[in-house]
Amino acid sequence: MTKKKVPAEGPVTAEELVERLHADPDWLRRREEKRREVMEYQAELRKAELPVIEDLKAVGIEVNRLWDLQSLDEPYPEAFPILLDHFQRPHRGEVHEDIGRAFGVREAWPLWPTLVELYEQATDKHAQDGMAVALSTIGKQHKELLDDVLALVKDPSNGPSRVLLIDVLSGSREPRAYEALVEMRDDPDLYKEVEFRLKRKERDAKYRAKRRQAGS
Repeated sequence: MTKKKVPAEGPVTAEELVERLHADPDWLRRREEKRREVMEYQAELRKAELPVIEDLKAVGIEVNRLWDLQSLDEPYPEAFPILLDHFQRPHRGEVHEDIGRAFGVREAWPLWPTLVELYEQATDKHAQDGMAVALSTIGKQHKELLDDVLALVKDPSNGPSRVLLIDVLSGSREPRAYEALVEMRDDPDLYKEVEFRLKRKERDAKYRAKRRQAGS
């Protein structure tokens, strides 16, 4: 007896997929649990940030969240002493990270030695990452800081957060920056990012060479 062929089901459209998901009680339950977890996390983080936000408000800087600082239209150097103080207090890691990132503005570069010291002393991953982002931003703006950045990136005790400083080396035209990237190809924390940056540099160099040949 010949079996009847079941017609193949065509591709599912986005609308059909959404309908199926909304008809699935397990998916709806998981989505609601995830939404509740996110809301609880944000509420906890907001509570943890509140002491910093209140101190900023006392000097005329009003933000709803710490990450809003970098979106302000005006510079906020009067916030730096408060942020430096709180960075050294026992806050949640995420709070330290947002404080560190807040120093990634042009006006913070005179604090460079202090920021480097705080970065090297940080033991929490969030704090290290936040301050590394700030150092990277300032380092890209001030070429004279390249040697300081090289020292930080080459020091393995600074951990995986060093990958956030690679952008300074990759964007530099100084030969020693390129040489440092080559040296760090085998660094267990950096090798993937370093390899990516080196390949991009090689690709860009080939493209520029072709452009020069075409124009000659």
